[in-house]
Amino acid sequence: MNAQSPTAPPLARVVADDLGGTLLAGRFHVSGPRDEGAMGRVLTAEGLPQRTRVALKILRHEYSDLPDVVSRFVDEGRAAARLQHPNIVRVFEHGMAEHGIAYLSMELLEGVPLHMYTRDGVVPLAHALPIIQQILAGLGHAHAKGVVHRDLKPANIFLARAPNGTTEVKILDFGIAKVMDLASGIGGKTRAGAFLGTPSYMSPEQITRPRDVDARTDLWAAGVLFYRMVTGHPPFAGDSELDRLNAILESPPIPIDQAVPELAPFSGFIARALHKDREQRFQTAAEMASAIAEIAGVPAPRRASGAGPADAGGGSILTTGQPANTTPAPMQPLPATSGQDATVQGGQPAPSILSGPVPLWLTLLIGLGMLAVGLAVGYEFARL
Repeated sequence: MNAQSPTAPPLARVVADDLGGTLLAGRFHVSGPRDEGAMGRVLTAEGLPQRTRVALKILRHEYSDLPDVVSRFVDEGRAAARLQHPNIVRVFEHGMAEHGIAYLSMELLEGVPLHMYTRDGVVPLAHALPIIQQILAGLGHAHAKGVVHRDLKPANIFLARAPNGTTEVKILDFGIAKVMDLASGIGGKTRAGAFLGTPSYMSPEQITRPRDVDARTDLWAAGVLFYRMVTGHPPFAGDSELDRLNAILESPPIPIDQAVPELAPFSGFIARALHKDREQRFQTAAEMASAIAEIAGVPAPRRASGAGPADAGGGSILTTGQPANTTPAPMQPLPATSGQDATVQGGQPAPSILSGPVPLWLTLLIGLGMLAVGLAVGYEFARL
């Protein structure tokens, strides 16, 4: 569809609808909805004139009337656009479209979010290790740029299929937590706590002093992510969100070897990653990545001098070198799960009739063929 096409309906008629078939900002032809979030919607679109497929995140209509929220949304989009790393979803541009619609243009990913990776919620350790390493690689890059995520959780981790069949981890929604906090404070249009983070992944300081968070809050959440991947359970139990928040503040994490005895070597790692005192935790993503690599017995990520924790406001961080390159080797293809079209199970190729035990039907066919040959030979001998 061409930018001048008269067939696109006027945007004013569909601002509150799915925007499908409209032309946004004069050059994004919207195909339709893709995902729904607390702050906005994600649409699929084609950027004109190059006809490049992109994802558009647009701020919900009810927040478009809050100038400070719109301004923060665009500012956070600008910050996210500075993050150029294989393990962070790329933000191409940010801006305002017709009728006050704030939008971000991002790379369009194919794959599944982390919480849909397996049926039972447990990720095999062989897959969990490269996932957490790639998460830490992306976080290390963002922290070196002075950007803190503040809402790291399975829904914000996407496992994207690469053209060669491997899986690349992408961190989504950098900066959106700040927009959500501001919207909650100004508009009061959501339930209490919805904009402050996801309880099971919040650090103690994020619960008690939400404005006083830094890069180490993201590393806490990364520790919770790893624990939950390999055990299928959160490290802090509770029957309600309030119970889980109290457990994070008052109780030690459930020992990982109590959940899965074979994971005992990671007990010290989890204890440090989820220490109540952030000064006692891992201080950088590179340090955390190296520690888990050493326990797993895999080559440690190549690291520079690293970056220190961000300041209290989540602004610039002290650094004495370039951010570490902690990206591990590519993962195996995604295992098959419900709702997926994967052709592998557990990272292994699907079975073939040309490998492994010979199928019964083929054995019978061969046997019948040999019997027919034998009968024919016997018949010929009988005639002689």
